[in-house]
Amino acid sequence: MSDCSEEENASVDALATVFQHLGTNDLPIQPPALTIPLLHVYDDFYHNPLDWSTQNIVSYIDESDVYIVSPSENPQIRKVCEEGNAVATKFSPDGKLLAVGRYDGILEIYDVETNQLVWQHKSHDCRIGCLVWGDDDTVFTGSRDRTINANDLATKAFVQIGSHAQEVCGMKISNGKLVTGGNDNNIKIWNISKLHMDPSFVEAAEEAFPLHKSAIKALDFSPTHD
Repeated sequence: MSDCSEEENASVDALATVFQHLGTNDLPIQPPALTIPLLHVYDDFYHNPLDWSTQNIVSYIDESDVYIVSPSENPQIRKVCEEGNAVATKFSPDGKLLAVGRYDGILEIYDVETNQLVWQHKSHDCRIGCLVWGDDDTVFTGSRDRTINANDLATKAFVQIGSHAQEVCGMKISNGKLVTGGNDNNIKIWNISKLHMDPSFVEAAEEAFPLHKSAIKALDFSPTHD
């Protein structure tokens, strides 16, 4: 008797069906809901030019400018950032704000509905290649200058919470923990539940994992927290 659940067996059966059709022409092919012609997207591993909000809005970077669009029946493309130099974008958890990291180390926050610039400040010395929102008004940024900053929208303050030996490539957040990946081949986990916006605050990494031989960009937390 199999120890698998009904759900697991169903998943295995579905996967087997897909493999049976590999190499044939009878797989259903769905057309894309929306196709957007792009002028120029930089071929750079350290950029994060695309995000999708909880309000079904897509942000993307084309020729260093930021655009947003809803993949609906009548999509309206809007340019958000006029100044260029955009490297990374990230929507807030509620989808109302959009954070933009620029090549010159400037962080910008935009109101998605009005396109208005809510906050702009120099957070880093070099490009901001990755961003992630906290549970409140805090945006965490990782930069080519190797540092990790916490930027508080409510108080307009920011602090450095730590760093890598090389460029910060990826970030994720969950339950008071921030995980970062760097070009130094390290993963670091930070306890941001203790964070306070004091300029003297620098938090040592709670855990560090030197397990890889190249830059770490793709990372995530388990949704079950196991």
